[in-house]
Amino acid sequence: MRTLLHCPHVLGCFFALALLNTHCDTSNQRKTVSDEPAETKRTDTRSEHPDPDSKKQPELLIRQQGTPIGESRGILVLLHGYGAQGRDLMGLGSALGAPLSFTELYPQAPLALGNDRYAWFRRDGRGFSAALQKVGGFLRGLRQQYPEKSIIIAGFSQGAMLSAQLLLDAQSALQGALLFSPAIQGELPVESEAPRFPIFISHGTQDRILPFRGGKNLEQQFTDAGYSVRFIEFQGGHSIPRIARKEAANYLSERIQAEEKSEKPSKLLGLE
Repeated sequence: MRTLLHCPHVLGCFFALALLNTHCDTSNQRKTVSDEPAETKRTDTRSEHPDPDSKKQPELLIRQQGTPIGESRGILVLLHGYGAQGRDLMGLGSALGAPLSFTELYPQAPLALGNDRYAWFRRDGRGFSAALQKVGGFLRGLRQQYPEKSIIIAGFSQGAMLSAQLLLDAQSALQGALLFSPAIQGELPVESEAPRFPIFISHGTQDRILPFRGGKNLEQQFTDAGYSVRFIEFQGGHSIPRIARKEAANYLSERIQAEEKSEKPSKLLGLE
């Protein structure tokens, strides 16, 4: 059975994280989205139309699968796209995380659109700052709770737009980022003190949802800020095709191997 955690605010996230070691999926069985058991479906009573800019947004729903945190080599946090659900990226997360013994965490966006569809912020950008604060607080809580773990963020579409900003948070001290079909939302804080690690970006040249040029612009901004970017271009639309998944798996393997040979995040943050 997969873990469901509710994080009403940053402290709530921190205390909920303490449960991850004892409430985790130890069956090593992975199911497709269509096979999701009934008990993992949303049971909270969140408003269907919350104010996206409100500091009192509904809590995050966190699903967990993969290797238990106490035994894992790292933590992979995956952020879904607009109109999707947290569990929609479980197939991708399993393909990437399982071979490397990662714990996979799937936050579900708090902004309900109706019909079991969710978003991190509105299409016009309203709520973007609130989403950054909420997910950023969750990532900082993870870092404080597990200072020696490698934490890597991944996002698709709107989730990639958030991830592009969150990877620059020095307090989270992330070790990698995978951005699938991203775009730029707001300005990147290029003066960030966050570690400069390689970034993975994939984007389809025929993407009509978030045009290809947005991914290239993001690549240029990160390059100008001193990051090394692995950009995977493919013929296709707003999707994560096999070539992108394959290259993402290679990237993730390289990142975890590099981090295991380097300084621990706890030392870099002065937590030891």
